[in-house]
Amino acid sequence: MGRFNRASAELDYQPEDPATSSIRASVDMRSLDVNRPDFADTLKNCDWLCAERYPEARFESEGRARQSGNHLIFQGDLLFRGVTRPAELQVTLNGATTNRLTGDYIIGFEAALTFYRSDFNMGNYVPAVGDQVTIEVYAEFIKR
Repeated sequence: MGRFNRASAELDYQPEDPATSSIRASVDMRSLDVNRPDFADTLKNCDWLCAERYPEARFESEGRARQSGNHLIFQGDLLFRGVTRPAELQVTLNGATTNRLTGDYIIGFEAALTFYRSDFNMGNYVPAVGDQVTIEVYAEFIKR
């Protein structure tokens, strides 16, 4: 397991009709952190992430999300390692409130996106190393 230390996202949240919301997110692949710099460097090379050649991964939703309670499923495009494929971002809205200290309106959520490495020209070592990858996101957005 690892994390990316540099990422950004924009959520256009429509509380009156959440399914019309949209999301865009990007991750700086060079910011991979697995708590071992030598192993992170290995994963950033072109056998794996190819982070120098493809420094950014992006997801952008398209169309109306499917909604069930506080869950939204966004269809969209995932750009990873220079390849774009359809993807599905599953989001759980954890709540929204006004921060008493700052006055900002904040919405919290968690999300998951699952894909196959081999769909993005990263199939080295399959099946010895699993092909399926799940990205987990835990975040808050501040209304602007």
